[in-house]
Amino acid sequence: MGEDKTYNGWTNWATWFVVSELENNTKWYEQSQRLVRTEAVPEEFEQLAKECLFPNSATSYGEMSLSEFEEVDWNDIRDTLIKD
Repeated sequence: MGEDKTYNGWTNWATWFVVSELENNTKWYEQSQRLVRTEAVPEEFEQLAKECLFPNSATSYGEMSLSEFEEVDWNDIRDTLIKD
């Protein structure tokens, strides 16, 4: 059987980290609500988060590197935002 990589109720650590970092980000909140209303695809949430966390081509944000950012489950984030 595969190893369980869930973290605090999210798909993995990377997904949890992005959600927890963006919860109090005004730009993220306003724009993600717009994306929810327009039923945007997960890639649009990814682009918005990247703009919020990695501005000016930064290669890391806090404990997260760009390579870890690639592991985020955008479907999980999108589906959760739509449910709320």
